[in-house]
Amino acid sequence: MNAKERRKAERAAKQEAYEVSKTTATTSKIGSKTTAADAVGEVAVAAPVAAPASHGGGGAGSSGGGGGSSTGGDGSTGGGPAASAAPEVANAATASSGSLFDGVPSDAPLPKLIVFDLDATLWEPELYQLRHLEGYQKCGKPGPVANTDVSLTEGGRAVLEALATDERFVASGCKLAVASRNTKGPWAEQLLKDFEIQSKSLDERIMFKEIYQGEKTKHFSELKTKSGIEYNDMVFFDDALNGKFGNCEKVAALGVLSCHTPKPDGLTVELFKLTLNTYAKLRAEGGDLAQVVKGEPSPG
Repeated sequence: MNAKERRKAERAAKQEAYEVSKTTATTSKIGSKTTAADAVGEVAVAAPVAAPASHGGGGAGSSGGGGGSSTGGDGSTGGGPAASAAPEVANAATASSGSLFDGVPSDAPLPKLIVFDLDATLWEPELYQLRHLEGYQKCGKPGPVANTDVSLTEGGRAVLEALATDERFVASGCKLAVASRNTKGPWAEQLLKDFEIQSKSLDERIMFKEIYQGEKTKHFSELKTKSGIEYNDMVFFDDALNGKFGNCEKVAALGVLSCHTPKPDGLTVELFKLTLNTYAKLRAEGGDLAQVVKGEPSPG
């Protein structure tokens, strides 16, 4: 079996392993020196069973150094048990069926900008892992092929498909953006042009794109300037929680409600719904949005 056939077999095996199981997601408030302070709420959500293999650190949101080399990642979720819990933000039934906006009151404020990480959040594998491809060192052509070398995650595709057709989302005027620390920027930009949702490329659907190395606080400063949207009107999804190459906690400290989408599943419909419900609840109550909605990785 050659390398290409082996990769296809691995992806097929992973798809077969994606059966619904239970996990939990909690929201934890950013503290000055702690990673999981006062909990906003806790809710059980269904999540796919993990694939046997997990991604290495690096790529979008967790890459270190140039030339595609990777250091660290979001391996640790950080923090301890929640000190106190507020009423449930959502429940498992709400999180597992219906519209992405189930449980969000019709008059509740929605975010104006939804920001996604790329590697290990919207797609897999992480681009730094594609060392076997021709042109890897300089991100040259032909580069990775969408749906062959790189695939949208199950949850990532489901969320993007739903957003493309959801009447409430379309009517809200909410915009999409990506914030990636990817070391393979040219490849990432081409993949956004190649992936399609409802016959329209991701490049067309995503209005703002910040793809370069460095702290994501810089990415968000640029997003705020270019979009004219305040941090408290944004939500963010990323697989890297904390530490040297973490993103969620640093971005949350700006006032952006952030969601940790742990490997190997990345973004899931359940976590997306939970984050929207959390956002609506906090805005309605005048709560602090400098928080992280945390999803626990599936066992695998």
